Amino acid sequence: MFKKIFLASSLLLAILCYETSAQNASLTNAILYLEDNDPVKAKIEIDAAVKNEKTITSSKAWYYRGMIYNKLLTDNPANANKGFADTAATSFVKAKALDKPNGQFAQMSDIRLQDLWVNATNDGVKKYQEADYKSAVKSFKSAHLANPKDTTALLYGSYAAVASNDLRQAFVFTEDLKATGYSKSHVYKVAADYYLESGDKEKAEAELKAGLLKNPNDPALLQELANFYITTDKNEQAVQTLALLEKGNPNDPLVLNNIAVQYQKLNQTDQAETYYLKVLTQEHNNYVALFNLANLYVDKTRQKFNTYNTLNEAQFKKQGPALRAELTSNYTKAVHYAKKALVQSEDADDKQKLTALISDLESILKSLNK
Repeated sequence: MFKKIFLASSLLLAILCYETSAQNASLTNAILYLEDNDPVKAKIEIDAAVKNEKTITSSKAWYYRGMIYNKLLTDNPANANKGFADTAATSFVKAKALDKPNGQFAQMSDIRLQDLWVNATNDGVKKYQEADYKSAVKSFKSAHLANPKDTTALLYGSYAAVASNDLRQAFVFTEDLKATGYSKSHVYKVAADYYLESGDKEKAEAELKAGLLKNPNDPALLQELANFYITTDKNEQAVQTLALLEKGNPNDPLVLNNIAVQYQKLNQTDQAETYYLKVLTQEHNNYVALFNLANLYVDKTRQKFNTYNTLNEAQFKKQGPALRAELTSNYTKAVHYAKKALVQSEDADDKQKLTALISDLESILKSLNK
């Protein structure tokens, strides 16, 4: 009886050992193929190993998966287009998560991830400098997977994504940047642009305001917020925001012109006139200021011109001379600036409008001076 029990136990042990060996066969084969410098066959075996229910939670299996994909990437950099760098990084991250904090495969994975981060970051920078922005984005994504706490890959990745017109990916990068505590104006500008492209104006405005709380009076954010108010016809808010920009750069013709335009839209023509004239003190031939000033003098006089034309004889004696003098003054200014704008104009439609305006005003001035 004792002998039979012993034999039965031995048989059971042999079966268990065989089953365990079979379960680890894919992992063992993968390692052997890698050591024989055959990463293609190693990939087939390791892909099976990380799906096997007995080795799917093995830190060793995931570590070697990272090693095999990294080897394939090293042997053929074109494999980066197949996402091999990302697969290697996620495999090492998985190995760390499955192993003890100071375990063998956790420590080795840390070393491999550091190498991946350096290589992917350097490759991303190289591709960015070559203006290969889409490839740069892929490299920076891999670098971020390898080192989620580093901000370099996220920042330059967002630059590359913006340059490749991929606002969605740029937004993902900048949101991850925010999560690290990064709060420079760039992340809020990208978020605002993304929300605007998505049609969510409220979130876009909120991002810009949040950015200004973190970066008070930041010129880039103020300009973005001003542009937002301009494009959404929030003229009063635009003036207030542009005024903050003016404090930082009081002689910027673009800022001054924008303020003038917003005042003109608000029918505050005196303020608009003041700002257009400020522009012309900085740039004597600024086309926008010249063109808009010519039209402003016509607009601000339009109601008085209508009044002048409806005066009866008695009213004309009292109001006529003063109105005529004001009309003459404003129309003379309008002609002056229209002629200067015409010289600067490069647009055929604008030239036609200016020519017609000058002709009409000169006819009116002749009538006024009779």
